[in-house]
Amino acid sequence: MNIEQWKEKEIEAKFKTQGRRNLYKKILIEVAAQHPLRDGKFPGEEYAKRLDITYKLMGEDVYIYLPGSLHIPDEIPLSEAGKEYLLKLGVPKERIITTEDQVYNSTDECKIASKILLENDFAEVICICSPAQLMRKALSYISFGIYPSFRIASCDELFHSYVGEATRNIPILLHGDMELEREKERLREERKPKI
Repeated sequence: MNIEQWKEKEIEAKFKTQGRRNLYKKILIEVAAQHPLRDGKFPGEEYAKRLDITYKLMGEDVYIYLPGSLHIPDEIPLSEAGKEYLLKLGVPKERIITTEDQVYNSTDECKIASKILLENDFAEVICICSPAQLMRKALSYISFGIYPSFRIASCDELFHSYVGEATRNIPILLHGDMELEREKERLREERKPKI
């Protein structure tokens, strides 16, 4: 897409999201998954901070989408580790949404969260991610017609690099099409266990 197309997408996403906020009350939180897990089973510092923020946002009309498949070298899927963490904090299991989708990158996380939002009575999505991920996640959501809100979870050692996001990941997303599909396939190949 060119800049004008992106601007049109953003305006459309804002308009649609405002309309949903006027119609519905339920909130969907997407917690950006983060690998690798500590000891192959537990959220590391960065992922745990995102889950802690999610817990603080819990309320009557809040549901949580936990993306994340099994990654090399982890022993369990990222979504399962996140779910166990939230259950121990006291989040009711009926408020946690996981899917069987193969999710190995931020764009796929946003795609599935957008689908959940649009196919259900959710007013909006709140994405919890690292500060370096924010712009890429925002653009991914906009490409799916959603204008998200954000909460940022930061720590001393971030998995994502600000420079890497600005110079590599965001340009790939902005150009889209085949370049984006090649990158998504590269990440799946790098992260998905060979069974």
